[in-house]
Amino acid sequence: MDIPHSRTAWRFIDSEKSRRCIVIFTKSAEEASYLGDKMAIIADGEIQCKGSPAFIRSKFGKLVN
Repeated sequence: MDIPHSRTAWRFIDSEKSRRCIVIFTKSAEEASYLGDKMAIIADGEIQCKGSPAFIRSKFGKLVN
């Protein structure tokens, strides 16, 4: 998805997440950090770490792609 459409989708998801449970799968750390209240890092089909974006950053440092 191109950047303008991504930002539109992000704004929609952000506005709806207080009323719904939304599950997003992404490889973008920026997207996950912006949209997620909780995150999970999955490698080889297994959850390696889960928590808030702040917790994940404290454990792994700056989130980069």
